[in-house]
Amino acid sequence: MGPVKMASACQLVVVTWLICPSSLRAFTIAEFRPDACPTHCLCGVGTSLSPLPVKGYFATVSCPNCKLSSFPAGVPPDTSILVLRGNALNSTAAMSNASALPSRLAELDLSYNVIADVTMTSPAHLLRHLDLRHNVVSRLSSSSFVGLPHLQVLLLGYNRLAQLDVSCFRPLVDLRWISLAGNRLTALSPQEFHGLFPRLSHLDLSRNEIGGLPDDALSGLESLQELDLSHNRITGLSRRSFSGPKGLERLDLSGNQLREVPTDALKVFDRLSALILDDNSFRSLPSRRLTGFTAQLISVSWMSSLRFVDAEAFFDVGRLTTVALHDNPRLKYVSEHFVGPQTAAARIVDVLLHRSHLKIIGNLSRTLPALQQLTLFGNPLRCVCHNDWIEQTVI
Repeated sequence: MGPVKMASACQLVVVTWLICPSSLRAFTIAEFRPDACPTHCLCGVGTSLSPLPVKGYFATVSCPNCKLSSFPAGVPPDTSILVLRGNALNSTAAMSNASALPSRLAELDLSYNVIADVTMTSPAHLLRHLDLRHNVVSRLSSSSFVGLPHLQVLLLGYNRLAQLDVSCFRPLVDLRWISLAGNRLTALSPQEFHGLFPRLSHLDLSRNEIGGLPDDALSGLESLQELDLSHNRITGLSRRSFSGPKGLERLDLSGNQLREVPTDALKVFDRLSALILDDNSFRSLPSRRLTGFTAQLISVSWMSSLRFVDAEAFFDVGRLTTVALHDNPRLKYVSEHFVGPQTAAARIVDVLLHRSHLKIIGNLSRTLPALQQLTLFGNPLRCVCHNDWIEQTVI
């Protein structure tokens, strides 16, 4: 999240919510000029903090790094964005009073505090974005989010959550984006999210200690478009690990302990734009291990053990246009036929092979007729006849 951009208090602003519950009307602030601003805070206009596409300028009160131990008094009632980042707040309970939060508050940043207790029992009207990252939350209860029926973005990353009682999320019927990154989660249960989050598009479980994904753990997340499981301890995936979000567009499995491509688990997807498998424990990419599923981009980079990519390693991957195989320090061999037949090879436009250990490489300009970008810098390529095509291809 970038810093809130502030303008003068007398600036005229037109504000339009592009994402809002059907029960709420778009509203306009002709002028944000409060009679008083809370002590140590700055009142003005700023842009949205949300990762969702909300455009416009909004009445903003910003009180970062002010050593506040309690909710600031005198927040103007027209405030849409309230930034309390980097203070000494230890609970949200005081914000549960109906009069504590401004009636038009849409975004609340409580990151980098010392909050252990999350209790939001009084409806916060328009609140759609809640940032609780980098606090000390170790557990959530059934009353944690009961007062937030319109919440769309919930950021809980980098707390101390070791297990989930997902019933605490049940009131969040409109949630689109949730981050649980950087916690202490070790496992998910079968049907963990079943019956929750009918509109969820983004789920971030990265940088936890998850060892695997049981069958049907993601069942019910039919609207999910992005799933981040990077930097966990996943060693393998089953045929039903991803049962549920079949419309997924981006899957990040980088930084795990996979020893081979989880082919069977990936076959459920037919809309993937990006599959990221970087920084796993692959020693090779043998023939046809990626066969039978769809992705536009596949990245198998930053692999410390990867040594060779065989012929037809990317055979019959629907929609594939970009292959990233860069920053693999032991990669010595990539077959010039790594895609396979001409019908599939004709779609490949980008191949990234830079900063690896390639000395000789076959004529990719011949086997990949649609190739537009090929990166080879940082390889110890030899000046031999087998590599002459490289010089001939460069314009």
